[in-house]
Amino acid sequence: MTSPDHPAWVPPTDRLRTWYRLYLVLWTLGLVLFVLSLPGRSLLALSLIPYVVSIVYAYRVQRELHAAGLARTRAWTVIVGALLLNFLVGFFIPALVLRAARRAIEPPGSPHGD
Repeated sequence: MTSPDHPAWVPPTDRLRTWYRLYLVLWTLGLVLFVLSLPGRSLLALSLIPYVVSIVYAYRVQRELHAAGLARTRAWTVIVGALLLNFLVGFFIPALVLRAARRAIEPPGSPHGD
């Protein structure tokens, strides 16, 4: 059981942040190499691995946020959004979940909180 100081969605949020950053780095490098027609374009395909892991953690965080009453949307929307937005513009999904998690942590009077 988790304490109020350490909700259940905090550890998966940290893992999501790490995998999401790795995805963005690989995706950006792969895209640059692809545009410049340089070797190493396989980084774009390799970025699919951290993307899938990011989506899994985004699902877990969204599920916990929704269960705690801190998010309106259910966790299944993460999976549907990832499938619809796909690999190229799907980076919005984990970013939106991270934003929701950040807002859940911040006190109501903060500039980024609701």
